[in-house]
Amino acid sequence: MWTDTWRDGRLAVRTLWASPMFTLTAVLSLAIGIGSTAVIFGLADTYLIRPWPGIADPDRLVEVGRIDMAGPGPDTGDGFSTFSYPNYQDYVARQSVFQSFAASRIGDAVGLGDGTRASRVSGAYVTSNYFSTLGTPIALGRDFVPDDLQLAVPASVAIISHRLWRSQFGGDPDVIGREVQLNGRPFRIIGVAAAGFNGQEIIDTSIWMPLTAFPDGDSQRFGRRGQQWLMGIGRLKDGVTTAQARAEMSRIARDLAREYPEDNRRHGLGVEPAAALPVDGRSPISRFIALFGALTSLVLIIACTNV
Repeated sequence: MWTDTWRDGRLAVRTLWASPMFTLTAVLSLAIGIGSTAVIFGLADTYLIRPWPGIADPDRLVEVGRIDMAGPGPDTGDGFSTFSYPNYQDYVARQSVFQSFAASRIGDAVGLGDGTRASRVSGAYVTSNYFSTLGTPIALGRDFVPDDLQLAVPASVAIISHRLWRSQFGGDPDVIGREVQLNGRPFRIIGVAAAGFNGQEIIDTSIWMPLTAFPDGDSQRFGRRGQQWLMGIGRLKDGVTTAQARAEMSRIARDLAREYPEDNRRHGLGVEPAAALPVDGRSPISRFIALFGALTSLVLIIACTNV
């Protein structure tokens, strides 16, 4: 068998060497087919398949967002958007499906000044249980605690990403306790997130602040039920499915719509598996990747057939 294989291999090499144009065409055809297929698979792997770095058991995480009800039924809503802080408090108090349920405002540009230079970074405003809900450890310093989110005292602490710690602070362990300016206000760095963790979405986050720091300590928005500005992420309890969580949160939304019709009329709640892509953009991007995946697979098949 090995003799036949060696003979066939030598014959193939001599044939290709004797026909350089054919060889070049074959190699380019295969390169285009394999390269395009690899690119599409890489996109699908990055945005739809691969677990987030620095997050424990991502398959137990779900995203929670407001949906606008188009009819009387519980499953006729459209969109996936923000909810208010008073509603978030009621969700936490009434739910029984989540081990932990956090709220956040992600993707806001933040001016960062460290005394030597100023830069713009992507920031997030989060509840004190945000990192524990994601299962993301703090590499240096400490996590947020409930006292950091007191409305009566302006929030003045922050956690930075491991990448920002390396790039802007040189990996200095004495960064804990250092004061920086965020949007012109003094904040004290209390922690550095685990290496590789840059947030839960496509947009890389460099700095996290308590929810009460947004926007610049405007405490009135925390009492307005009609002020929609937060998204939710929950970690399911053991044995609880996404469908069960969706059913319970939908029921809670209907109860709040009856209790507070002025602010919650026709507002439901959606629960979807967490992923790097935002829920609203997940379906069209998935269809885009599927379409181009089929096209590139066809190109690869044609290339192999031609060869």
